Amino acid sequence: MRPVLSSYPVNHENRSFQSQWYQNRPWLEYSIKNDSAYCYCCRHFGESVQTKCFQSDAFTTGFNAWRRALEKDRGFDKHVKSILHITAAKNYDGYKNRLQSNTSVINLLDKSRTELIKQNRAKLMKICSTILLCARQMIALRGHVENEESRNRGNFIEILQWASSTDSLVNSILNDSNSNSTYLSPTIQNE
Repeated sequence: MRPVLSSYPVNHENRSFQSQWYQNRPWLEYSIKNDSAYCYCCRHFGESVQTKCFQSDAFTTGFNAWRRALEKDRGFDKHVKSILHITAAKNYDGYKNRLQSNTSVINLLDKSRTELIKQNRAKLMKICSTILLCARQMIALRGHVENEESRNRGNFIEILQWASSTDSLVNSILNDSNSNSTYLSPTIQNE
């Protein structure tokens, strides 16, 4: 949070946070409640607090040594140059890029799930059209023995076998589907 106040609380050294410090420091945050400055990147995209050095901890847990804030090689300057801040800033930039390009893990998983649903629907359409063909022709779906060694596995399976030679989707139903989701069992045929 970046509140801009007309005046900030003054510490025992008669010093306070200054709103102009926000300029050129997009990572800087200020907490009115704690009267402390924080680094947005390090708090949200940095490594755990236990692995950081003392100076970096200050911008994760709250920096309020206002006298040292602008000193060279201390305060803001030291924090910005720290490897931990640089890493956290890169992590934050990567996060923003993923959001803009819509490649977050959730979106990738959702896209793959949507694609799987489309494929399964297309497979079910092929299976249903084969069942409807058998129904229109008034021929039985199932044979006496439908195992792999049987010479006649029933009209339903045999028509799908024949169609698999010219249709890659039907071929994937017979050969690439998980054993628990082929939709070719007698139970599915009856349903």
